[in-house]
Amino acid sequence: MFNNTYKNLMINGIHYSELGLRKVIREKLGDAKISDWERSLFQFIDIWLDESDIVEVKTSGSTGTPKVIQLQKEKMVLKIY
Repeated sequence: MFNNTYKNLMINGIHYSELGLRKVIREKLGDAKISDWERSLFQFIDIWLDESDIVEVKTSGSTGTPKVIQLQKEKMVLKIY
């Protein structure tokens, strides 16, 4: 299972716990006036918070047919020590 350490995020300078993020996601995705980029962002965060260790993304298709690939969430985290 993906490490819960990465389920706390800062958005626009505001720190959110997982519970706070879930509340914001419900509010934002329920808003019909939300911009496309914000909807995409909060849909991604919703996927990030799920129990899966992977995120499925579609390649650009710049060299052929776009493909769906699986990325490990752990590999998507920049670790700074």
